[in-house]
Amino acid sequence: MIEINRILIQLNTAIELANSDLPPKQNLALILLDNLFEVQLYKRIEHLLLLDRTTWYGGNRLYSKDSRNKVMRHYDHLLKVAKDAQIITEDELQLLKYVHNVRNDIYITRVQTLIRSFK
Repeated sequence: MIEINRILIQLNTAIELANSDLPPKQNLALILLDNLFEVQLYKRIEHLLLLDRTTWYGGNRLYSKDSRNKVMRHYDHLLKVAKDAQIITEDELQLLKYVHNVRNDIYITRVQTLIRSFK
């Protein structure tokens, strides 16, 4: 219940910020939404990997140790595994990649602005 409450608060905050006329608030909305999607996707994939076990009668795992490690460190690999597992479609994958890249651009722009302000 606490997790659902956190998700709803984050989503509500993102919606409020997205409805603002101020670009910095709209940027924060995008960051919050991207984070929400990413965290939920990680949890879904983590659950998928927990169920992917090898037993004496079960054969090989679907996801290698290397693939499991990449999922937790590389967003592109997380999206690929989610698509391969039919959790998201190709269109959703492209949309999530686009939003994540925009979010990264916001971070980079903000950091560069902060660095310039200290000079």
